Amino acid sequence: MSGPTITTWNRLEPRPRTNRDLSLKRGVEARVRDPLWFLARQWQVGEFIGEDAASPIFIQFNATISRFEAWLPGEGGEVPLLGDFNHTTKPMEALVNHEPFTPDISTCVELGQRLETYLNKLTLGDREKLAVREAFKIAFPIPQGSSIRLNKRLFDFSVENPQQDPDRNLMAGELVPDEFVDIFRNKNISLSNNSFAQWKGSGVQWKTHWVIKDLNNSEIYALVSFAEFPNRWWVYKAQIIDQETQDFLCVCANSSIDGVTVYQALGSADDIIAKFPAEVTIFYQGRDEVVPIITLFEDQQKKDELISALSAFQGWVEKVFGKEIDRKDSKNWKANRLEYQAKFLATTPDNEIVTFSADPSRKGLYDWYTFEQMDSIRDRQPGETEQINRTVIPTNVNFRGMAHSRFWQFENRLVNFGNIEPGKIDLAKLAVIDFMLIHGIDWYVLPFTQELGTLCKITTLEVHDVFGGKVSIERADKEEFSENRRWSMFSTSLQNDGNRFADYFILPPSIVTAVRKGEEIEEVRFIRDEMANMVWAIEHTTENGIGNPWLGHERFIEGKPKAKEKDQNTEQAKLLRYIIQTTVPDHWIPFVPVHKSDGDNRAIILERAAMLDLVDRPYLQPGVGEQINRFVLPSYGRILNPSIRLLNPSIQKENYCILEEEIPRAGVQVTRQAYLCRWVDGSTHLWIGRTKRVGRGEGSSNLRFDIAK
Repeated sequence: MSGPTITTWNRLEPRPRTNRDLSLKRGVEARVRDPLWFLARQWQVGEFIGEDAASPIFIQFNATISRFEAWLPGEGGEVPLLGDFNHTTKPMEALVNHEPFTPDISTCVELGQRLETYLNKLTLGDREKLAVREAFKIAFPIPQGSSIRLNKRLFDFSVENPQQDPDRNLMAGELVPDEFVDIFRNKNISLSNNSFAQWKGSGVQWKTHWVIKDLNNSEIYALVSFAEFPNRWWVYKAQIIDQETQDFLCVCANSSIDGVTVYQALGSADDIIAKFPAEVTIFYQGRDEVVPIITLFEDQQKKDELISALSAFQGWVEKVFGKEIDRKDSKNWKANRLEYQAKFLATTPDNEIVTFSADPSRKGLYDWYTFEQMDSIRDRQPGETEQINRTVIPTNVNFRGMAHSRFWQFENRLVNFGNIEPGKIDLAKLAVIDFMLIHGIDWYVLPFTQELGTLCKITTLEVHDVFGGKVSIERADKEEFSENRRWSMFSTSLQNDGNRFADYFILPPSIVTAVRKGEEIEEVRFIRDEMANMVWAIEHTTENGIGNPWLGHERFIEGKPKAKEKDQNTEQAKLLRYIIQTTVPDHWIPFVPVHKSDGDNRAIILERAAMLDLVDRPYLQPGVGEQINRFVLPSYGRILNPSIRLLNPSIQKENYCILEEEIPRAGVQVTRQAYLCRWVDGSTHLWIGRTKRVGRGEGSSNLRFDIAK
């Protein structure tokens, strides 16, 4: 029988019993008493073999600097990137990607209000200033008729005497042939004479004479004439613009100056004065007064003041909106690829003129990697180059949260290195961890400031270390390697040689990310519909009459005819109805696959098509010998229809086509929005640009044919 036992435990604690604070401090300091012993042990185990233990202390290098010479717009010619267009006055995106602002009604009013501020500075009396402003409002009004937008062209007919007064009664048969009058005779419609309506700056001069409203389904039709075809009139399905624009017009129509028209009419002061009425009636100091205008500017001093005011107005418009206000695309926008493509001329550091192609990112930004060198130009004198010599002190490469290279220096507690869990194929994260923990002390960065808009080639690079050594560094891609072994960084690709890179770095005058973006004023979503075997371009957002975003489905609902209520209890309602095709919203524009016309039967492109308009309108039939066009061409925005050429019968152009590979399975979204940035000289730049991003996947239009329900 064993005796009693006593169980005890021993615990080892790193806690001194005496002089606790001092002992802990010495242990944490990890003092080194004999550093030579550590070096000897490193030499003994061979850690110095094959390693250069010296650290760089300073670096000397020579470089050659050259500059961009010109920008090559898509329509030909070249724009020098010197003088007014150099990198110190404007970023590359504002010069290359900008497109004219849409001459909407709000822009017309804004420019008109700015013009009034300059007219108020004339050295005239209050009575004369008020009369001058009233003369501008009469000569350059904003008409109420701008609220009509032409949507679909139905048919046209000849007019024997187009010079007759359009205010005559349509039903009298004096303006149009009897065949057209018979179409609407005895129908439940309402007629109203519409004032002059025109898209500003579009190049298409059209006039709406009559607006015809079908009281049965609330559809609107317009009788239209074009300036280019005085003996031909057209019938269009029209659309009243959105309520927001109508409210805006109620306030501004015939009471504001159309500043866009004034800007486009600027030439000589005599041309502007010639549009003024001889006299105007104003309400001044409680009574109506008649003020002569033409005689007012017979005084040369007052005429010179008007010229100065118009010149100041023109300068302000060109500074804020650019020299063009129109419905046009950017000169570098490639509609068939839905992206920008630009070309530039530059002098290389090797003293030759070459052409560069630039494919900007989806955001439309021109960074160094977007440029590619093309062919050189032999018959052109290159620009000047600059040689520089610098001596700099290198510093270690580091980033926030990186482990410190010194043993006794601790990182901040906000970074948890143990929580980094890279996957087996997460090569980027593995490379960062390896650099951070092992090779961070082996990489250095050199302080060097390169001027914007230049090309820099490092000709020599010598590293001086703390032991007095000197090492010359060559380019990593100096030798030609196979395509799977080549490696380079911050280099420009050579278009005609896939295995080599240019030996210089391009620093374009790009805004990169230093830009403020406005609200998207237009968005088109390209989706693939596999069931219908086509691509749909959905105008999700477009500009309304005052430049604000207008949702496509709201536009479709507002323009949709009101359906008649049917009694479902009748025998006729219970019968099956045969439907040729289902209805697709007007803001869904189809693109169908077709073969290219270049002889390659296997190549496919996406061609813009049209949906049949199957709404029953028995009274809309053409006259004798005319054929009705029942196809819908409803694109409203500028991405799918950059100009309003569909309204102009004189423009015969091929259908809009997009390369098939540009619309992947995920789809594509193209947007238009305003950009604002402040440049290096402190100037502010505003422009309209486009961006392209990946879509949200496939979609379905529920388009079906030959169904009964």
